[in-house]
Amino acid sequence: MKIRRLSVMLVLVALASLAFAPSAFAVPVDWESVDVTVHDEGSSSVMLVTGTLPEGTALPAEVEFAVPTGGKLQWSGEILGGDPAADPAVTAQVKTVGSNDIYTFTLAKASIGQLEIVGPTFFQAGAAGSNGTLAWTPLKDTKRLRLSVRVPKGGQITTMSPGAQTLQGPDGLAYVDRVFENVKANEEVAVSLNYAAGPVSTSAPASSGDATLPLIIVLLVAAAGTVLLIVAINGKMKNRAATEHDDDYEDEGAFAQDTAPTRNTTPARKTSKQTPAEVAPKRSNAALIITAVVIIVAVAGGIMASQTSSSATKTADGFVQEFAQGDPCSSATFALLSKPTEGDAEKLFEAVKAASPLRAVAYTEGAPRIQVEFCDSTTTPEKVQQALASTGLIGAQIQQPPGAAPAQ
Repeated sequence: MKIRRLSVMLVLVALASLAFAPSAFAVPVDWESVDVTVHDEGSSSVMLVTGTLPEGTALPAEVEFAVPTGGKLQWSGEILGGDPAADPAVTAQVKTVGSNDIYTFTLAKASIGQLEIVGPTFFQAGAAGSNGTLAWTPLKDTKRLRLSVRVPKGGQITTMSPGAQTLQGPDGLAYVDRVFENVKANEEVAVSLNYAAGPVSTSAPASSGDATLPLIIVLLVAAAGTVLLIVAINGKMKNRAATEHDDDYEDEGAFAQDTAPTRNTTPARKTSKQTPAEVAPKRSNAALIITAVVIIVAVAGGIMASQTSSSATKTADGFVQEFAQGDPCSSATFALLSKPTEGDAEKLFEAVKAASPLRAVAYTEGAPRIQVEFCDSTTTPEKVQQALASTGLIGAQIQQPPGAAPAQ
């Protein structure tokens, strides 16, 4: 009887432990897409592995990444899509299986997770250039897998594997990028490249504020010159009027002396004469200067306002930003990896500025996507894609029907 009771108690304790620790036996949720980006740092490499869950996945969700062994975990956490400093870090459990390190953690707030791994073996670059291959073998079927290698600044890409493309990122850095669709488990995919070292430019592109400041200075100098010219002309006119008045007065006096009868001893009636300068209201030079400064400040303010694009605006179906005035004649639409937040929209809009668009809309309703409207004379869909690709938020381009006009 005692043995039977003891057995029942052990079973109850085991069941209770299972009830309080379900996560230990939870099955990790498969990623919808995985992005792998390698930054070469000279003596080492930094690998960013980012996974996005399928839309509608319930949180919290157990997830895992399988990365090649040899690296050291620097950060693991959730990507909220706004300020990177606000992204919560999470503690990942790691175990080594064969040639891979398996990192497991839980997503509680976001559907995007990321690992930052530091190691010397991912992609090594030499001082005079480099060639190499970034290979990846997923342990599970992956619907979309993206491999990207950032080339050091100044590097000139000579060759790359078929299907890869060069994307321009921030700070003048280039990425060799390749996207694979429907990758099977244990199927190796890779992107290869060869580049030569080139000169590193130390000059930064001028911002809109840098371009506006010289214009304001020129306008202020022009205003000061205008004020001085007005003062000089005003003074010259006063002197000329006074001189003409004195000459007229002298001529009239002489004529009166020549024609007046000598017998007339009645004193001549004195006439009151004022110069045009005395009749007209006296204008203050200070008032002229103040008026000119007010006008020029207003003009400069208008120029600065026109140079600054409007911020992102929330609409019923997403976010929109106007960059410049004009009627767009073309547009390009790209799928987004997830439903964009306001932070995502601002990041996308900030990146696409480099392609000189007229308007951009990041849609949150329906299929997540971004539509960029532009004029063919200022940019192309390829430039728009290159600008947006640096955010790591876009997928493939969505082809529009022939002759389709931009959405208004």
